Amino acid sequence: TIVCGNGTATYDSATNTLTLNNATINNGNPAIRYTSGSLTIKLQGNNKITSADRAIYMMSSENAGKTLRFEGDGSLTANAGGDAIQADNMDIVIDGCNLKISSSSFSGINSWGGMVTVQNGADVIVNSGSSAIIGENGIAIAGSTVDAAVSSGEKNAFYASNGEVTIKNSIVNAKATAENAYPTIWGLGIKISDDSNVTAVSPNTNALFSPNGITVSNSTLEAKSTAWAV
Repeated sequence: TIVCGNGTATYDSATNTLTLNNATINNGNPAIRYTSGSLTIKLQGNNKITSADRAIYMMSSENAGKTLRFEGDGSLTANAGGDAIQADNMDIVIDGCNLKISSSSFSGINSWGGMVTVQNGADVIVNSGSSAIIGENGIAIAGSTVDAAVSSGEKNAFYASNGEVTIKNSIVNAKATAENAYPTIWGLGIKISDDSNVTAVSPNTNALFSPNGITVSNSTLEAKSTAWAV
């Protein structure tokens, strides 16, 4: 157990679980680095990470099939200069907790070679200078709320180059603000269903784009753009 501000960070090596309990972490580039495969970060109370580089960095050449999981009834606010949460070649699961993520120059939540899943009543806010949420193998949102905004050009709010963006029974707001932004939601396929409410905004390119198919069923989609919205 390590004292972090007025709270603590506790690591259990038997279960690969890091518990943040009202922790404040302002040191380290990255603030949290893990190299041993899967990790569960359990959130208790209100936790905050501030880093000039990455906030959380999963670093390993053998991450395939591994998972970075966020769970618990607490919250995490992460402010980073680099990628706020980066997990190469592994999945990221946000399960029922609250995350408020910002990156001034790079991605908010980044899973190259993996998938990003937000589920079970999670509430996620991402503001980034680069792509807000990258899940190369897919982005799945179920029973949750996600707000994602990207401010730089030639980037997406959601980007799944090798998988689908699926939104089920969720509220999603995605926004790109730069005049030369890429499509706001980009997925190999896009499926919106099960009483979802989705708003996607782009200044002058597609609000939603897929090279394959876009389906909306039993849901509400509002796509705003001065170009082809969908």
